[in-house]
Amino acid sequence: MRSSKVTSRFFMKQVYKEVKSWYNNNLDSYLKSGDVLMQDKLDKFLECVSKKGKILDMGSGTGRDVKYFIEKGYDGFGIDISEKMIAYANKNNKGKFYLMNMVQLIFEGNYFDGIWASSSLFTHLTFNDIESSLKEVRRTLKKNGVFGVIAMKKEKGDIEPDDFVFNKFTKKEILVYLTKCGFKSFYIKKFSAHKRDWFYIISKKI
Repeated sequence: MRSSKVTSRFFMKQVYKEVKSWYNNNLDSYLKSGDVLMQDKLDKFLECVSKKGKILDMGSGTGRDVKYFIEKGYDGFGIDISEKMIAYANKNNKGKFYLMNMVQLIFEGNYFDGIWASSSLFTHLTFNDIESSLKEVRRTLKKNGVFGVIAMKKEKGDIEPDDFVFNKFTKKEILVYLTKCGFKSFYIKKFSAHKRDWFYIISKKI
């Protein structure tokens, strides 16, 4: 890592303060209703990642997915903007968890074999910051590294909120972002969860 002082590099845009505040204030309710292991999605992702490789979970929350990666023999890392989520993950799960935003990754280049972003990067970043974050993903992935994404599908009539960021996308919009930032998508599937449709996309750094 380039520095252990990750908190000093936090950008404090108002919208991200609201995202962080929501997760800090709703850890208990999240554990009861939102902390669901999507094993089939994780297994498909892991099929594409080098065995025993390093995997970063962006928006790792309680550390649920990092724990699963470690159980499967991978070296698991997690980052999150919520202090309470990171504290919970460090207390209850194995892995290396860091308080860090998704736009400025404090890791060396070509470090990870896989990066996982389940309802995080595309969900909670402003549109301007999504591209910046994807460039960081590409920078820190090894050659042919694998990037797994879950993002909410945009439906007709959806209205974007004015405050708390919870973005929705068409498949084309996601693929445009990925292609522009140097990724080639090779697996795309729509699925339903929490009474909504989502896209699950796996791509490789090119």
